Amino acid sequence: MKTMALRRFSLILEKVVGDRYPSFAVIKSFLERHGFEVSARTLQRDLSRMEHLFQVKISFDHQKHGYFFDQAQTINLDVFLRFLQVASLGEFLAGSVPDVSQVMRHLSFGTAVEPAGARWLRPLLEAIGLHRLVSFSYRDCAVDQPRNITRLMPLLLREYLGGWYLIGTFSPQEKLQVFGLDGISDLAVEAESFSPDPGTDPAALFARSIGVGQPEGEPQRVRLAFRRVQGEAVKALPWHPSQKVVQEEGNLCVIDLEVIPTTELRQRILMFGASVRVLEPATLASDIAASLREAAGQYPDRTDPPAR
Repeated sequence: MKTMALRRFSLILEKVVGDRYPSFAVIKSFLERHGFEVSARTLQRDLSRMEHLFQVKISFDHQKHGYFFDQAQTINLDVFLRFLQVASLGEFLAGSVPDVSQVMRHLSFGTAVEPAGARWLRPLLEAIGLHRLVSFSYRDCAVDQPRNITRLMPLLLREYLGGWYLIGTFSPQEKLQVFGLDGISDLAVEAESFSPDPGTDPAALFARSIGVGQPEGEPQRVRLAFRRVQGEAVKALPWHPSQKVVQEEGNLCVIDLEVIPTTELRQRILMFGASVRVLEPATLASDIAASLREAAGQYPDRTDPPAR
């Protein structure tokens, strides 16, 4: 997709969210101030493409004679915004900088620029869009020998902490399977297509949890008490859309999440060590305490000789 169209989408969303029911004339004027000449037909085409490509719905209210962001019918706003961020950086580098090489010297990535398995993103995304079966060789980090995965129905690509994962199933009635793209080799997109189960929505399933572990059960309130500095960091980079601050007092920042406790959630909590305490639920607090005790047990007292 051309970056100019994405820029237009971004401006339309900005105006509709920022104003109360802007009319076509108001949106048109706003776009013109940013260098875009649009007709009513162009606007309607843009709105249709935003809905079709990104499931971002902007509707027209005939009583108030203006457009509004239809949150109830929007599915992938967070994906759309993340996509715009990446596209905007690409547009900036490609069209607005006279010497890209000089700018690139001032960019630094905390992880690998291209995660392992990133080459499979495009063919897998196409297979998902076309409902084509896929087959590949897969090496799990917990298993020595690779195994052959055949006739998988690919349903979703999910990013987590810089890594990409394929979610799919072998039949509509079976449990969803998760495969890290870094473990995939010899990917083949089959000519045979499949019919996805309309009742299966893996994106909605994983939206109730953190990470890519199979979420089981119902979401529950997870209440975490952070030291103020670490709490500010979590506020700046939220763990989950349900996150909200419920208390800030002294050196304490208490944050609530409405999620299914998963292994990835436990890992995120453990990353903060003594800077966070689980207040609820009690079972999660017990799990974290046990993990910390086990970790502490691996470090002998300084007076003890080192283990050989």
